[in-house]
Amino acid sequence: MTRQPRGWAPRDLPTLPAGEAPREWPLEIWGVAATYPPSTAPGFQAAWRMGILPPPAPEVPPAPVPGLSSWDRVRLGLALGLGAFGLAIALGNALDLGALTLLLAGVPFLAGVGLFYSTRGRDEVEFAAGYTSMSANTGLWRLARDGRVLRAPDRRVPPPGWYPSPYFPGILQRWDGPGWKPLPQRWWRSEASYFRTPEQPFI
Repeated sequence: MTRQPRGWAPRDLPTLPAGEAPREWPLEIWGVAATYPPSTAPGFQAAWRMGILPPPAPEVPPAPVPGLSSWDRVRLGLALGLGAFGLAIALGNALDLGALTLLLAGVPFLAGVGLFYSTRGRDEVEFAAGYTSMSANTGLWRLARDGRVLRAPDRRVPPPGWYPSPYFPGILQRWDGPGWKPLPQRWWRSEASYFRTPEQPFI
């Protein structure tokens, strides 16, 4: 049985509403189709009045936050990873350097992995500023690194953040905008990435 977040009751995930079936491979995606967006959750209006929901996208495009954007980090991380792989093959074929080959290729590879992992924190910085550099989050402005508008926000889609869950009344669930954050099969190992108990009850 899939576990409920620690300390909650009942312990099993509730049955999904009709028309919102989970997909079982490669992830056990639960509620990702967003048939039931945040506005359908019990207590949504109360949570809005209490000011615990993310603010809507700004009316005008915000200024980009300095530093590498999330999209830049993804592309640079991919380039470093593939470059390190190609370097390891080239050096391995041309020279018998052994451990030195691993070192020369390992440094850019690890740098690429670090950039990939840093995108989550950078996403949160961009979200807080009212925009995103990625294409998936349609509820925010999408900006290029120089501040050019690549896409205006879809005002029908709430920005990413924590919203009342339509499945767990009284609990906040992570919304990625345009859908709920997908739940992998062992999501409870990083429970705080998907669910939170609000500091103030809203229902």
